Amino acid sequence: MWREESEGHIQAAFQDWLHGLLAQQRLTAREMSVTLLTPAAGSGKGDSAAPAGLPPEMRLARARVVMEFQPQAFVGLLAAVSGNEHWVWVERLSIRNWGSPQVELELGALFVVGARDKS
Repeated sequence: MWREESEGHIQAAFQDWLHGLLAQQRLTAREMSVTLLTPAAGSGKGDSAAPAGLPPEMRLARARVVMEFQPQAFVGLLAAVSGNEHWVWVERLSIRNWGSPQVELELGALFVVGARDKS
């Protein structure tokens, strides 16, 4: 599981990891955003809250990426996500294959807030 020292580091790490995967597949994000879902218990943030059963030190991060749809490269991206050592999953996938083909992908990831391992 990913471990980062702060919520800001979580967002940056997830975004950097995703940029690296896109670069490996020679894909470029037209749009990218990373949001952090906070623990639901007592957060009062409605839809931006993570599930109530999540321990207070854990965070769910969500990335939304829009990119040109290149089928072979996109399959490579999905394979890299599924073969990843961290807890990352596809939450939503939308492919528009008319006009300028593009894909919109939402990924979720689980992080722990705390000191990083020194290994």
